[in-house]
Amino acid sequence: MTNDPPSTATHRLRLFVAEAAVLARFCDAVPSAEVYALTAAARCLVLPFDEEVQDALHRRIGTGDWPETVTHALSTTDMAFAARASGTGPLAYIETDYSGAAGTQTAALWRAGRLAIPPLTIDTATALARPPAVWPINAVLRALAIEASPPDDELTAFGLRNWTSNAEIHAGARRIA
Repeated sequence: MTNDPPSTATHRLRLFVAEAAVLARFCDAVPSAEVYALTAAARCLVLPFDEEVQDALHRRIGTGDWPETVTHALSTTDMAFAARASGTGPLAYIETDYSGAAGTQTAALWRAGRLAIPPLTIDTATALARPPAVWPINAVLRALAIEASPPDDELTAFGLRNWTSNAEIHAGARRIA
């Protein structure tokens, strides 16, 4: 079923998702950051938020705090930078950490400089007991106007199911910037 959580051996992504003008804010701050289209018709693009990109951003604007109670990899500085970047358009953060059929997904959305959907995390067992429409990644992609037609969900329609790691995106997706 296409709206099941990814079931590959591993699925680990850390991405910001937005239109090119929004992601350009990251590239301005971190010239080594790269932007990719996951599909030929992609309107929204992805910026893999690898440790190298995150570290470069932190060297430029500071690290911030790493709250102990969160399940995502964003510091307070990352969250504040994402808010500023969203001043030119909506911006989503997507993180997956699956090993086999077990794992978690996290997603957040900023719009007009404000956190519109705070980071939400769901584990596989909980996700399978709920409709795919309320899974965090599907919710933020839908907020970015990614449309899915059944039986696909937004994650599949956007093309994320085809990419299991940031390294895979770097190696095979179409680079935009």
